[in-house]
Amino acid sequence: MSDYKTRSQDTGKSNRIALIKKSDGNQLFKNEKYDAAIIKYTEGLLYAKPNTIENGTDRNFEDSMIVTLYSNRSACWFHLKKYEYCVCDIQRAFFHGGCNTNIYSKLVSRLVWSYWYIGDFSKCESTLTKWKDGIGHELQDKLKKVNRNKETKFEWREYIVRRKEKKKGSNLNNENKSVRNLSAKVKMNITPQKGRHYFTTFNTETNECLLEEVAYLGVLNPEFFSTHCSYCLTPCKSSGIPCLGCSCTIYCDEQCRISAWKIYHWMECSVIPMLAIKCMELRVAVRALLTGAYELGETPQHDTTHTCTSIAKHIYQSRNSCADCSEPVGTDPKDGVYKCDYWSIFCLKTSSCVEKNSDFKNDCSWFCMLVSTIRSEVFGEEENRAKDDVASLKELLQEIFNSLNLKYLCENPNFDMDFFRNRIKTISEMKSLSKMSNVMTKIEPGQLTSMGEVIEYLLHRHYLQVPINGQSISFVTEELCDNVTVTRRDIVASAFFPTMSMMNHSCDCNTDALFNGSTVTFRSNQFIPVGAEITHCYGPSVFHASFEERQKTLKENYSFDCDCTPCAMHKSGNTDKEALHTQLRAMKCKHCCGPVELINKESSVLGKCIDMACQKTEDYTKEKDTCIMLKKRMDRTLLQESKGEITIKAAVKKLEEISTLLENVVYKNNFTRAKVWDKLSFLLCKIQDYAKAVSILEQSIKLVALKFGPKSVHTARQIFSLTSIHFMLSNYSQAAFYLRKCEPIFSRFCTPGSKDYEDMVNLKQCLKTLKVY
Repeated sequence: MSDYKTRSQDTGKSNRIALIKKSDGNQLFKNEKYDAAIIKYTEGLLYAKPNTIENGTDRNFEDSMIVTLYSNRSACWFHLKKYEYCVCDIQRAFFHGGCNTNIYSKLVSRLVWSYWYIGDFSKCESTLTKWKDGIGHELQDKLKKVNRNKETKFEWREYIVRRKEKKKGSNLNNENKSVRNLSAKVKMNITPQKGRHYFTTFNTETNECLLEEVAYLGVLNPEFFSTHCSYCLTPCKSSGIPCLGCSCTIYCDEQCRISAWKIYHWMECSVIPMLAIKCMELRVAVRALLTGAYELGETPQHDTTHTCTSIAKHIYQSRNSCADCSEPVGTDPKDGVYKCDYWSIFCLKTSSCVEKNSDFKNDCSWFCMLVSTIRSEVFGEEENRAKDDVASLKELLQEIFNSLNLKYLCENPNFDMDFFRNRIKTISEMKSLSKMSNVMTKIEPGQLTSMGEVIEYLLHRHYLQVPINGQSISFVTEELCDNVTVTRRDIVASAFFPTMSMMNHSCDCNTDALFNGSTVTFRSNQFIPVGAEITHCYGPSVFHASFEERQKTLKENYSFDCDCTPCAMHKSGNTDKEALHTQLRAMKCKHCCGPVELINKESSVLGKCIDMACQKTEDYTKEKDTCIMLKKRMDRTLLQESKGEITIKAAVKKLEEISTLLENVVYKNNFTRAKVWDKLSFLLCKIQDYAKAVSILEQSIKLVALKFGPKSVHTARQIFSLTSIHFMLSNYSQAAFYLRKCEPIFSRFCTPGSKDYEDMVNLKQCLKTLKVY
């Protein structure tokens, strides 16, 4: 089989697109915008065709687009004084290049200088000695002055960014012996009402780690193909290395690229265009099947037998409608341990309403094409067939998993990888799907008699698991746009977390999730008494959505009616948190100054006071229009100040007027007031009126805590702003007091290296230096 590093039939590669990206990067490089140029060169690498080997001789070094892009990117790193990354890209260029040309001499010279600045003089000298004919005398003379006995400051590794494999349960004090990745303080239970769920066996304090799990698989959203590693899901926008076979995949290092290729990318590399990028459920289904095949091919034989036997037994019982054919839990039948393996993935529940999805019909066409191609190209025209017993079906499953494992395919002399890739590429480039079936047949267990039918059954099952078990890996980012801080939640990938999938939903959950690449960590956000259920929020929470909005979202996406504590309280009439949610967007009552809930009519806006002592209904159309006008006025003021059209003091005066006018029309807990106060305090700090900024920011924090919760990241950011102001006022004791409040929140929610975390660490170090922390 051809090695993927030297394969020439590339899916989606185009040197023409790579040349455009390179030209854009060159222009940015000339303007000394090195960070932006790096991004363009990285995008070019995604499309650049790798060097091929013809008759044992490398192609011309200068003709290789991928070498040029690596070379140009290394120059950017050199100018940014990030010499380790520069060395890394030069070595990658050497890997793809061949002969001694002008560009080669530039790379060698840059490599020597990079070693020089790093302090690795032994590498510097050996490189210089090897290519001394192509290097100028200036560097040679400088090197002679170096003390040869000087210790090396840096030991270079081939790849700078290594995938850091987290040990399972690394943040867990004691791991559960029955369920992997779970705390020993938590136990799994199964009831008819709640199904599989977790509850505590000990009292749990705030911020305790209850679950930490690495995703069994994760599939990136298309918009992050060029910015995140396809294998470990970590950001690698500037220093990533592309797949050499397709233009849709990038990796943070060679280790991730090789691992991905062995497990699933050997097929995905050609299948990605067939999946039309948009079919997220189908992409996850394919990844699940291939990952399972790799797992079963690499594990000891008794583990493989257990999984295939368990799946065969479940299918056989379903086929014959056995009385004990219930949904399997996913635990190992031998020791009862939930091991988060392919058997656990197979046992995840399936959705019954996927057909309502607007993309379902399009997915069906691609699904049928994919299954047809795998059946014909992997298994051939003659397929094994199973008898009506567990043993025969188990053998058929083992044959299927072996046939979808790259290790076994390499040992099959009749399988041609290049032919397989070209065949898939030809099918994926079909201009019309009119001849393909657009109906995804519901596969019944009784129909499973051949390898192709079992493959279709497994893919279909995984496809139906995604809507209710696929976990969105998301990150909250803040950007400053026209002097306005914009908060955005980016959904980077969809993943399967077998242990996490058994946690039930609550609109007011008692845990918080933190994602770090493909790893998720759950910590308690409150004291949890013994016997209480461990829950997390699937989407809308009581702080962000009304009862009706939450019920609608959960019904559409997860097919259930929520009956958690806040929803049950609403149904029984005890709606404290619902009333709080209404206050955050309420107008001010004209009679009692209480909160008014707006009711939109066709020609007017009516408002009803929710204060039990008032409950009067009035027309609030004018008040609502005033509120909208003031919001626009605030945005316009901030934009004018950012462009220098008005002074900061003039902007402060206008925002103070807006705040006063808002006070007359909106309720005291309306969150719009907090938005105005936040911008006003920011401008006051710019004119160094810190005392007034502190007073306003304290009011803003109260409303932010009401909306997002006192232990949310949003509240912590506000508190940290207050901490920074006190620090600038030299109120170090007050700064230390507020820093102690936001530090545990940042430590729980923010990953090391993020802006929030690093700012907190730096300020903490300053206060420690002053001996007040």
